[in-house]
Amino acid sequence: MSTGLDNLEIYKLAERLEVFVYKLIKKFPDDEKYRAVDQLNRSSSAVSNNIAEGYGRYSFQDKINKFYIARGEAEETRKGINKSQKKGFISVKEAGLCDKNYTQLIKQINAYINFLRRHQNPNPQVPKYPSTQSISLIITILIISSILVSTITVGDVIIRHSQTVKGSEVSENAYFAAESALEKANYAIIKNYDNVSSYTLSGSMTNTATYEITDVSLDDRASFEVALRAGESFELVMDFNGTDIYPANITLTQAGSVSTDLIIYECTTAGTPRVCDSGYTQTFVSSIPSPFYILPYNDANVFVEETKYYKIRINNLDALASETYTLTPSAGNFPVGIDITAKGVYGGYERQAKSSFPKFQVFGVD
Repeated sequence: MSTGLDNLEIYKLAERLEVFVYKLIKKFPDDEKYRAVDQLNRSSSAVSNNIAEGYGRYSFQDKINKFYIARGEAEETRKGINKSQKKGFISVKEAGLCDKNYTQLIKQINAYINFLRRHQNPNPQVPKYPSTQSISLIITILIISSILVSTITVGDVIIRHSQTVKGSEVSENAYFAAESALEKANYAIIKNYDNVSSYTLSGSMTNTATYEITDVSLDDRASFEVALRAGESFELVMDFNGTDIYPANITLTQAGSVSTDLIIYECTTAGTPRVCDSGYTQTFVSSIPSPFYILPYNDANVFVEETKYYKIRINNLDALASETYTLTPSAGNFPVGIDITAKGVYGGYERQAKSSFPKFQVFGVD
C-alpha cells in the first residue's frame, strides 16, 4: 500500500480535478486557447504542484506558505470555471460539479493548514543572564546555551515533524477507509440495484481501519433542466432499486426549436446489469413537440400507461445553436442520482467522505 503524498486526500482530489478540468477545456473555442484554456490549465495544475511541494518542505512555515498558494490557485480555477459556464463554453452541470469539488478541496486545504499550525514549533526564547557576570563567563555561557538550545530545538522539530507525518498518515488511512466504503456502496446501488432506503454497509480494511455508510439518500427533482450545446447529447437512466420510484410519464419541453432527436430505450425489468440495447424498443422522434409525453409504446405504436424500466436520450442535432430541455414528472419527483456519506476510523482518527453519483450524463462532440 502506498504511503505519504500518494495517500494525501487533498493531493488526490487536486489531481482528479486537474484531469477533469483538462478534459473540460478541450471543448472551449479555438480563440480561447491562449486565454481561458491557458489560464485554467495553469491554475488547476498549480494546485496539485504546490500541495506536493509543500508536503516535501521541512519547515512548517514553508509547508503552510505552499498550501496558501495551492488554496489561491484552487479558488482561481473555481472562479474561472464558473465564468466559462456563463460564457457558454461548458454546461451548468459540469460547472456545478467543478464548483462543488473545488469548494470541498479548499475546505480540506484549510483544515490541513490548521493541522500544521497546531504542530508548528514556537520560536525559542533567548535566556537572560544577570548583568553582574563577567564578560568571559557571559560569552562562555552563551556559547554553551546556544549549542544546547540548537540541539534541543532540532530534536524537538524532528520529533514534532515525525509526529505530524505519522498523524497525517494515520488520518489518511481513515480517509482511505471511508472512500473504500463509498466505492462499495456505489457498486452495490448503481450496478447491483440494491435498495437505497434500506442500504447499510460496515466492515474493516486489512490494516484494521473500519468503515461505515452513515447516510444514503436519493437526489430527486420535481423537474430537471439540461442545456445542450450544438451536437451534445443527454442520457438519463430511469432505474433505481429495481422498483417503480419514478412516474409513469414525463413531460419533455424545449425552449427553442432546434432540430432534436429523442430516443426511448425500453429495458429489461430484472438482472444485473439491466439490458437497454437494440434488442428492445427504441423510439426515434425527429422533433420534440411541446409537451411530449414519454411513455412506453405498444405494438400498435400507441402511447400506453404501462410500468416499464427505460432510459432516454436527447440529441441536439443543430450544428450551431444551443438548446435547453426541461423534464417534468407527471406527479411527485423522479431520481437523477444518489448522495452517499461514509465514515472511516483508524488509530483514533475519524474522517468522513461524501460523493454524489448521477444517473445522467452529457456527451460532448467528439
